[in-house]
Parts: sequence; C-alpha cells; structure tokens
Amino acid sequence: MTARETESQFSDHQGRHHTQYRDLLMKYKEGKQTLALFGIENQSKIDKMMPVRVLNYNIASYAKQASLGAKKLYPVMTIVLYFGQKKWNASRQLEDLFDLKNYPELREYMPKLKIKVVDVAHMDEAELEKLKSDFKHVAQYLTKCSKNEAYEPEEPTFQHFDEFMDLISELDHKGVDEFQEWIEANGSDEVKDKMMNFIDRAKAEGETKGETKGRKEGLANLIIVLNESGFEESQVFEKAKARYGKYFSDEEIKRFIAETKLGA
Repeated sequence: MTARETESQFSDHQGRHHTQYRDLLMKYKEGKQTLALFGIENQSKIDKMMPVRVLNYNIASYAKQASLGAKKLYPVMTIVLYFGQKKWNASRQLEDLFDLKNYPELREYMPKLKIKVVDVAHMDEAELEKLKSDFKHVAQYLTKCSKNEAYEPEEPTFQHFDEFMDLISELDHKGVDEFQEWIEANGSDEVKDKMMNFIDRAKAEGETKGETKGRKEGLANLIIVLNESGFEESQVFEKAKARYGKYFSDEEIKRFIAETKLGA
C-alpha cells in the first residue's frame, strides 16, 4: 500500500469545476501494477448525502485514470470511518436518495452504489477483537461510551503516536476531553506524561487540519473561477496571492495554478 495525493476535481451541474480533498488515499500495488485505490473518509457527524460525496470522490478518480489514457480502470473503494456517538442512521445506498415512490419503474435505471460505513462506536466484540493497531484503543473506548459503560482496559500502549493522534483529532472536543480523562484514570505515570501533551496536540491538530483543508479548497476553487473568467496566469497568481498569500508560499500557489490547469 502506498499513500498518494488526496486532491481531486469534479464539475457540478452548471459545469463549474470544484476541488475536493480526501482524508486518506492509498494505492494498492503488486509490483508496478496498480490493483485498486482505497479512500478513507473520517466523519464525526452523520451526513445524509454521504453516498453522493463518495460517488463524487470515486468518479473523480475514475475520470483522472481515463484522462491519463488508461485502457482499463482499476477499482476505487471508499470507506467511511464514523466516530460519532449516535448510531449511523443515514442511508448507505445512493438509490435510497431518489424520490421514486411514484415512478418505481425507473429504479432499474438508477446507478447502484452502496457505501461502506464503519460505525466505530457501535462495533461488536468480534469486530473489536480483529483490531490489532492503536485504533483498537479508540474503538474500544467509543463502544463503551455509546453504551454508557465504564471502560477498564489493560494499560494502554501505543505503537504509532502520530497516526494515533490523527484518529484522536477526528473526535469532537467533548470526545477528546473524555478520552483524556480515561488516560488520567487508567494510564501508568509514563503513559500519562506522554499522553497529556499528546492529546493537547491532537486538539490543536484537529483544528489546524480543518482550517488547512478549507483554505486549500478555497484557493483551488478561486483559481478555477479566475481561470474560467479569462484572467491571465499572472493575474490569477496575483489575485490568489492577495487572498491566500499569508497561508501559502508563492511556490505553493504556483503549484496550485499548474495542477488546476492539468485538471481542467
């Protein structure tokens, strides 16, 4: 598995281009051959239109393969990791979003897409037992919270702090605070010393990640609008720099402009 760029572009019903970012995108390869693409979307809240979002991500990936001259497409699969306490109650199927009660004969022509949602807080014991990584600590903690049960695990140990911080930062602040209380009550002195600073960083990291992602999307979409409005590249750069120069370097803005042209 290799990580790859998480940016993709799509056009809306009015033909306007937009840029979107996945949380994680992994390419599965055998030698030099790509067999599949796996996308991970982290969700802290239920999104009734999640099948549409997943469809956008997947279609953008297929369109990119086609634009690069692929004779055969490799499959794209997106998994949604949902960290909320409320059980996921939104549809997992795209066809459920269509209002076809008066036209059932149209159903056979509708695209079939069923998304994979991992409802972390409501995983059963068998699913939890299969987990071997640091993610297991988060999953066990959330499942206990969803049942209003006390979590009394063995002393927590962590193999990959940075990756674990990414998971923790997907919880809302209430969830992070509760997890911090659990560490204080259950962790050894050594774990507490490591984790207190770690969780504080996770909170800040979560805020920073959200802000950065929003700015990237804003910059990319501004560049697209300016290009479609007929501005010269130098003008696009100046206007983008005036708006986002305090967040991105000149080189980064120029890279966004070049990538947006390639995706047009």
